[in-house]
Amino acid sequence: MKDTSRGGFIGRLTIDGKQYVRRGKTKSEVSDKLNALKRDHLTGNLSADTTTTIEALLTHYLDRVVPNRKGGNLSPTSLYRYRWAANHITEQIGRKRVASLTYRDVELMLDRLAEAPHDLSRDSLKRVLGLLKDALGNAVRRGDIARNVADGAELPGVIKEEAKRYSLSKEMTERLITGARDDRMGVMFITQVLLALRPGEAAALYWPDIDFETGTVNVTRGRLTDDKGHASVKDDLKTRQAKRTLEAPELLLDMLKVHRHRQTVERLAAPQWVNEELVFTTSVGSVIEPSAARKHLKRLCNDLDIWVETDDGKRPPSPYELRHTGTSLYSDAGVAQEEIADLMGLASTRMIEARYRHRLRPAVSVARTIAWDY
Repeated sequence: MKDTSRGGFIGRLTIDGKQYVRRGKTKSEVSDKLNALKRDHLTGNLSADTTTTIEALLTHYLDRVVPNRKGGNLSPTSLYRYRWAANHITEQIGRKRVASLTYRDVELMLDRLAEAPHDLSRDSLKRVLGLLKDALGNAVRRGDIARNVADGAELPGVIKEEAKRYSLSKEMTERLITGARDDRMGVMFITQVLLALRPGEAAALYWPDIDFETGTVNVTRGRLTDDKGHASVKDDLKTRQAKRTLEAPELLLDMLKVHRHRQTVERLAAPQWVNEELVFTTSVGSVIEPSAARKHLKRLCNDLDIWVETDDGKRPPSPYELRHTGTSLYSDAGVAQEEIADLMGLASTRMIEARYRHRLRPAVSVARTIAWDY
């Protein structure tokens, strides 16, 4: 029949008590759309929900499903990563209706996110695609849609890889430990090296976590950074293994005592101090944000002439590469990988070989250490 309100033609079809409306410029176009509906119904590919947008789907998934993951014990960092991925999807295809989404729409979204200005890495794109697959899969289980089109989507063929990490050499590490101990954030960087801590773990240390009598450091907290870059302390670390008690070297304990005295003097002179328990703070006693730590470490290493040797030349290390440095130093000293994994708070040694361990010696001498009596 003619569509008097919009022009052209309109057709209606009722399936399982639900009415579907299709419009077109000609009768044959409308007829083709209605026949397609019938085919989708017979093959089980007919969506029961034709109005929900991708944004609404993700909102429901984040509000209703994600908080119940792992028995409702997801860390704040994990929740933030879900929201981060959802924001990318919403920005790209949030207004699109779920029922009309195709695998090609998903792949075009991934292509755009792999290019400037986003430049997402392979792991980041996997996280985005994984969230969309999970949210659509939940809709399939609820009976809202017939199939998960994201299951057929592939990542782009050319993707920016994650930035390669490097390690300080022994010489550079000695230079850091010697030159940074009197710097305001220097002891935090040294702590990251000697205890192989994540930057967020070092930034979230509290003075009660350090027992100078037993010489131990309890790692029980982490730093949480929101989407605006603001940092706070979270009381739960990512995994059970991440919570650990470490015996600290006397060298580090002595530096921490000096650092505590300097901080006390600074705190008493300051007009305000946010958190008296924090070991490493800003000039007002608040949590050090990642960007501030990166900039400070870069300036400090430039002043001390400290660098990592990369494929593209020399540059100052990043805070996270200090953890790589600690791992590499202990491995080079012959410490068993199982012990290094315990030090780092890892569940297994797999990540040590895959990501953290770097060879520090220019030549591998193991063949010369064997007595070849033949």
